[in-house]
Amino acid sequence: NYFTLEFAKKLNPEARTFSYAPSFGRVEFSPEFIEFFKENLSKLDDISVREKANLDNLEKWGLKGQVVCDPTLLLSANEWNEIAENFNSKDKIFFYSMRPDTYIKIQDIYNEFGKNNAIFTFANQGASDTDYTSYPSPQEFLGGIRDAKCVITNSFHCTCFCVIFHTPFFMLASTDEAQNERQKTLLSFTGLDDFIIRDKKEIDFEKFKNIDWENVDIKLQEFRKRGVEFLKNNLKDHPYSQLIITTSQSVSPILIILIIKNECNTQEYQNVIDI
Repeated sequence: NYFTLEFAKKLNPEARTFSYAPSFGRVEFSPEFIEFFKENLSKLDDISVREKANLDNLEKWGLKGQVVCDPTLLLSANEWNEIAENFNSKDKIFFYSMRPDTYIKIQDIYNEFGKNNAIFTFANQGASDTDYTSYPSPQEFLGGIRDAKCVITNSFHCTCFCVIFHTPFFMLASTDEAQNERQKTLLSFTGLDDFIIRDKKEIDFEKFKNIDWENVDIKLQEFRKRGVEFLKNNLKDHPYSQLIITTSQSVSPILIILIIKNECNTQEYQNVIDI
């Protein structure tokens, strides 16, 4: 199976395989899926997940694992600033939507704040086009979040960048509660649980005064350290040429660069890239 890296052991019996912060996408599974997970995940040398709820599932299935932070959180604000670009979001609300299935409707957000006070952007170009929609590049996306007065979003990764850049935010909860598990885990670790909202009345900018970003950074650093230690423990004493990592979506280059930038010499770096 591709996602559980069975091919790796076939190619090289000595290959070490592990997961870094994958998301299951749900918390309840059919008996058939549970049996599939139990059989295939047990073949990995180590397991980590993004959601606390799915750590609980692993334990129910007789598997060991741990919760680690998303790979985006392994990099600091200074490191992300190296590629972030201005998107003219200063003193504006930056709104970013991944999906329409939230308790609070997008049109209600627009009616409340209007196009003069906010920037509206969406994950799928063309899905919600209006005369007030913008589509930033990835670099502008980062800058838009960083420089905004605040962010309103239903995106997990947008929320991650708000935490990294110290940008006040409201996370719009999905009506599919399983989709909120990643956000709930992140915000629980960083003490920002109050900013997941399900009603427009909860959009209260006065709440931002209560955010202690210094304390958030301390908790985020602890969360980040947990991820780095997980990676180091799985990388140590193992040749990079025998290493295969499965991680979430398309962020593995970020992950690999972070690990190797202070841990490998030039030749070892090339071995990782060749994989």
